Amino acid sequence: MIHPRRTDARQAGFTLVELLVVIAIIATLIGLLLPAVQAAREAARRSACTNNLKQLGLAIQSHHDAKKRIPRARSSNDKASHSWFVHILPFIEQQTIYDGFSSKIVGVPQQDGINDPSNAKMIATGVMQTVVSTMLCPSSPRDTKVTTSASTVAPGLTCGDYAINLGPTWYATSGGNPPQNLGSTSDGPFPLLMWTTSSQRTGRPFKGLKFSEIEDGLSKTLFGGEKWIPKGQFGKGSDDSMYSASPHENAIRMAGPEGLMAEAVTSTRFYTFGSHHQNVVPVVFGDGRVEALSTELAGSVLELLGNRMDHQPIPSY
Repeated sequence: MIHPRRTDARQAGFTLVELLVVIAIIATLIGLLLPAVQAAREAARRSACTNNLKQLGLAIQSHHDAKKRIPRARSSNDKASHSWFVHILPFIEQQTIYDGFSSKIVGVPQQDGINDPSNAKMIATGVMQTVVSTMLCPSSPRDTKVTTSASTVAPGLTCGDYAINLGPTWYATSGGNPPQNLGSTSDGPFPLLMWTTSSQRTGRPFKGLKFSEIEDGLSKTLFGGEKWIPKGQFGKGSDDSMYSASPHENAIRMAGPEGLMAEAVTSTRFYTFGSHHQNVVPVVFGDGRVEALSTELAGSVLELLGNRMDHQPIPSY
């Protein structure tokens, strides 16, 4: 006698309760892993930012080797002024862009052998629309890499996330029309202008400091770092074109009591160093060393690091 095969009335599979348990376990694992993934991504971005600053520090050193001077912060007080960044272009493998600035254009005035970045003919060449990745921090939330219609020079010109150190003190000008800026206008390694007599303004302009004039030593003097840009200010004002020095805040920052790290001051201040890396600001020193300074660093310590010639010991930080 052949018996029929018995079948289990219970079908194989998950019950609703089991399915919910599995989903809950997966959600918990994702919740545990997500912060680690985000931390790993930020670590990679911060490493790339550090590498950018390292390249800029080495480029400044190479400029000094070739020209025997550090590039000055800006070429003049006026709208035709270009920034320090133009002069280090050949040393970050951007010779073509530099040639675009230095090649004479009929009807375009030059300062230090560099074409006026505010001149319409210069802007029309397209050189200043070239985005240089070395100048962009991967952690920056910037929504534009170029200047906007609010730019003081022109829209569509490339921006950057790094600036050089003006110093802890920005001295007032001596008056005149235009101001003469007699004497050093800052204590940092990148003074704006340095003239000792009015005649030097045109006859013997300041070309930049020598390493020997960084009296506190290259390893103890902050040369530059990531700059703070308030939300809503990308592409304009203090984030204007990196090639232009009008306004000068776009490629220059202060380091000291008047220029604390961004998270130590209100978010609207635009002339400070600062970053979107959590609790730290990457900076580069004169010897090419890159450090991550705490956003809580005391202004008195930052002043010592930012001053090239105070001859004071720097406490542990």
